[in-house]
Amino acid sequence: MFSVVRKLLQDRGISENLAVVIFNSWRKSSQRQYWSYIKRWLQFCDSWKIDSFNPTVNNFLCFLQTLFDQKLSYSAINTARSAVSSLLSLCGKENFGSHTLIKRYLKGVFVKRPTLPKYTCTWDVSIVINYLKTLFPLSELSLKLLSCKTLMLLALLTGQRGQTLHLLTVDDVVVGNDHVEIRYSSLLKTSKPGKHVNNVKFPMYVEKELCIVRTLCDYLERTKFIRQDKKLFISTMKPHKGVSRDTISRWIRDTMEMSGIDISKFCPHSTRAAATSAAHKAGVPIDIIMEKAGWSNASTFRRFYNKPIQTSAQFNESILKSVT
Repeated sequence: MFSVVRKLLQDRGISENLAVVIFNSWRKSSQRQYWSYIKRWLQFCDSWKIDSFNPTVNNFLCFLQTLFDQKLSYSAINTARSAVSSLLSLCGKENFGSHTLIKRYLKGVFVKRPTLPKYTCTWDVSIVINYLKTLFPLSELSLKLLSCKTLMLLALLTGQRGQTLHLLTVDDVVVGNDHVEIRYSSLLKTSKPGKHVNNVKFPMYVEKELCIVRTLCDYLERTKFIRQDKKLFISTMKPHKGVSRDTISRWIRDTMEMSGIDISKFCPHSTRAAATSAAHKAGVPIDIIMEKAGWSNASTFRRFYNKPIQTSAQFNESILKSVT
């Protein structure tokens, strides 16, 4: 993708150094996702002898229709629209993807092939919490079970994505006398200029079996002399380097399955919905839930729910006290 962007920018007199910075305006995940559709667009234009950087609206509509004919979903076609539009914006076609006909076409795609919510319900957090209680004492757990317990507690108590947990390093964990603080030092999916997920502080919890402070400290101590890099979560097998994003998902899925959650229905990312739904059911103000999970429209919820902001410790306890 960079070679295409670089050529477009060089044609406009943009230097190599500037092109690199402009290219980085797309997150790596967006680069990977967009490039597959940009390649399709370039191949489509080549086969139909179309100027790929100066198409007509009809040209672009025909391209989208080929994707529709290939049974792609509304979400995929909309992503293709965004990918090609972002590329063409470098050629001066700033509002190409927002053309009336293109927007109207996407609405038609949605009607014919609607994208509906993945879940109509979520799982009961107490099922997993009850299982995590059995993983005690910590000293008797294998490194794999200790890793899974630490990860799942963090996933539920932060309400964060697996991507966020994967990016955590040991330097992001600040241990106090009776608490631990997680500092999100990496660029996250929701990070924007002037906006970043707030640090989160966990106090000691009365039930040792569910105390994230004790569990996290035990994990750090157990991995202190075997870890080969600063990633918080490391492989349980040598050479004990930081695990991949896929491994984070697998550990969460394994813990869900061992707890009794139907993993054929719920994916690892569902921990986010399960945790925030449990907190909302327990009466935690939307302000706290939105802040904890890093969502941006807390003001909207504040207007509708009109509840005062309380300490984020209420979110933590609502999860841990969900045990039936």
